[in-house]
Amino acid sequence: MENKIFAIKIADLGISQLYINREKLNGVAKWFDVSRVNEYEPLPVYDFGNGRYTLTNGHTRAYTMLKNGIHDVRVQLDLDEMITCDLGQQLYKTDIEWCNKHGMHSVSDFESRIISNELYSVLWLERCKRLYNLLSSDFSTDNLSKNFPDLLLYGANTDLSEFYFDDCNGKFYLCKDGVLQKDLFMMEKI
Repeated sequence: MENKIFAIKIADLGISQLYINREKLNGVAKWFDVSRVNEYEPLPVYDFGNGRYTLTNGHTRAYTMLKNGIHDVRVQLDLDEMITCDLGQQLYKTDIEWCNKHGMHSVSDFESRIISNELYSVLWLERCKRLYNLLSSDFSTDNLSKNFPDLLLYGANTDLSEFYFDDCNGKFYLCKDGVLQKDLFMMEKI
């Protein structure tokens, strides 16, 4: 099967991350050249069942293009096994759900979500690790989610003794031994 490159409006692209790393954005801005945009690698996208092509990578490049007045971009289906396998599908569908719950729907929504490298490591990379821990186990989260219906369960530690929640308003919580408390690690970092 040939994987063709095609054009799409940036505004029509879904997103699968909550933040952009400011240092990475500054790096992309240094080498980005509007006159060479068609020479760059196409952005990787995938339809995770919602009828919308979602970026699987390249959020910073897409944002840079948008900020430089580019509205149509070249994309290509991301058929990497990590995207198409069951776990990959679960991870990305959860990322998309997070974006929706946090009011993030398109590349333009990153305007107020550009953060330092240190915060990106904590707020995004750590969050993704915690989600991986949760989804790669066979633990059922139904009861936990029901116990805290106003919070979004987003992950666990490796031995599933701690579960992590956020309230979609910048507050983070840790549940250990069934007791919910502020997530001091996250609170200290932000």
